Amino acid sequence: MIRVGPAGIPLAMKGKGYREALEYCRKIGLDALEVQYVRGVKMGRDVALKLKDYSKEFDVKLSCHAPYFINLCGDKTTIKKSQQRIIETCEIGSLYNAELAVVHPAYYGKLSREEANKMVIKAINEIADKCPIPIGIETMGRQSQVGPVEDVLKIVRETGQRIVVDWAHIHARCAGCLKTKEDFTRILSLIEDELGSSALKNLHQHFTQVQYSPSGDEKKHLVFEEGDLNFRFLAEALKEYNVSGVIISESPILEEDAVKFKKILREYGLS
Repeated sequence: MIRVGPAGIPLAMKGKGYREALEYCRKIGLDALEVQYVRGVKMGRDVALKLKDYSKEFDVKLSCHAPYFINLCGDKTTIKKSQQRIIETCEIGSLYNAELAVVHPAYYGKLSREEANKMVIKAINEIADKCPIPIGIETMGRQSQVGPVEDVLKIVRETGQRIVVDWAHIHARCAGCLKTKEDFTRILSLIEDELGSSALKNLHQHFTQVQYSPSGDEKKHLVFEEGDLNFRFLAEALKEYNVSGVIISESPILEEDAVKFKKILREYGLS
């Protein structure tokens, strides 16, 4: 089974609390939500504990997203602050049983891919025992960012953490290479080969349509009908590999497109 939900509070519930947000998700047929801390971890313990209750009440599976201003390849001060933000995200997420904390790991700067990967691995291993939930290393969509699929798999393998497959980021980074079902199955096969079949039984994914440059850089997210990523090809690939887990919608119209994802997945017996 694959659960589907929005990245953050549904747009129709902006200004409302998490209880209303999760109840609304269930009302429109969604069963996941990724709590967003992109500008800082500002949730109190009391709110987090109530969120845990709401998650159980409405059977909505939760994850969380760490702040964007993280760079595990920066100077010592930047790395230390980045590590602390990851720890804070994991700690607050653990209070409502978030399955993982999604992290944008780093920027290359003047480092080579190999040097950057080593720094990220070292920085994550230094804080792993302080993080009560898994760190989800996300595939990234710009050439300046640490995050090609192969590198994320290496980081995950050497830290014991989780991969977060952002299909839009992969598609943007390779300037539109996900064109067939086989292009999606190639990624799933790589994950299975590197991390084992168990990684596909609880795979955390992000999906949206995306505009990208010829050089392989994400420009902006698009609504479902405007992009060139074929969600049905993805669904067919997920079906072939018997994938379970979560898909989070990062569409500009969050829950509206999430409902479309859910409908297609149901057609394939995946949700």
